[in-house]
Parts: sequence; structure tokens; C-alpha cells
Amino acid sequence: MREAFHRLSEPFPHVSEAWVRRFVLAIVLIAHGSYRQVIEVLRDLFGLSLSVGTIHTWVGEAAHRAAQINRAQDLSRVRVGLHDEIFQGNQPVLAGIDAASTFCYLLEGVEQRDADTWGVHLLDTAKQGLDPDYTVADAGAGLRAGQVAAWGDKPCHGDVFHVRQQCEAVGNVLARLAKGCASRREALE
Repeated sequence: MREAFHRLSEPFPHVSEAWVRRFVLAIVLIAHGSYRQVIEVLRDLFGLSLSVGTIHTWVGEAAHRAAQINRAQDLSRVRVGLHDEIFQGNQPVLAGIDAASTFCYLLEGVEQRDADTWGVHLLDTAKQGLDPDYTVADAGAGLRAGQVAAWGDKPCHGDVFHVRQQCEAVGNVLARLAKGCASRREALE
């Protein structure tokens, strides 16, 4: 592949640093490319050489700017909040989504997912105007207790995902048992 690029007679295009920064972020955030992949693409397509540290710094700066923008969002129009815990590797991440727009108003990597942690982050979103009519969440004890600590008796309805997932698992077991019974019946006939 590299040989194919070197056979091109055209010189590398000239691009500004601002363009390169945008391109780096696009590869990392849209294409989910690694820093090493960014280095390879920039070298092969543009004849540019960047270090892993430079790319890391640029991504960190962009994340910092995005966090500032997110903290400035007015969340007062969110009527229904969807809350859950996801994981990045072993690290819990608290997530909050506006049901109507799917805007993610909370995505915070945390050490714990207890009531205090949830409560603090929900209070932070309340400072941005978040006051939903109700929320939807699973039965996570920390999440539920954190919501009560932050917002008192605001309704929190149970989600159906986990119940559906459990019922689907039971259905699969029953289907396999039924198939086994049918196979044994056929063998006896």
C-alpha cells in the first residue's frame, strides 16, 4: 500500500495547521482511529509528521472546549431524562439523555456509581436548568438514591430494557427445552 502512495507523481497538498487539527479530530472522533492510525494517514496522504503527544494534546484541548460548551447548555427544555450507567473498560460512566432530542446532557466517567456520585452530577445538571417532569432508569440503587438526594420525590419510572433482556433469556431457554422435548418425542414415535 505504501508503495502505491510513493508512485504518485503529484506533490503532497499544502494544508494549514487548523485544517490538520480538524482532520485529526475527524479521524479520532468520527472514524474512531487510533493515534497511530492518524500518524500513518497524515504521513502517507500529506507527508506530515506528528507525534502521539501532539495528537493527544490536540484531542485533549478539543475535549476541554467541548466540555465548556456542554456546561453552558440550557437544559430547561428537557422534559424526560433517561439515566443509566455504562462502562468504558472497568470505569463506570454516568449517562443522561433527553428522551425527545437524544441530546446527551450527562456523560461523566467516575470512580463510583453510588448515591453521592449520582446526586452531585444531577445537581450539576440542575444548575444548567435540568428539571425534568420525570426520569426513566433501571433499578440501580446508586442511581435511584442519587436522584432522590438531588431532586426529592421526582418520579423515576423503570426502564423495560433489562426486563425485556431477562425475559428474552428465559424465552430462549424455554424454546431450547421445547425443541429438546419435541426431538425426544419424535425419537420415541
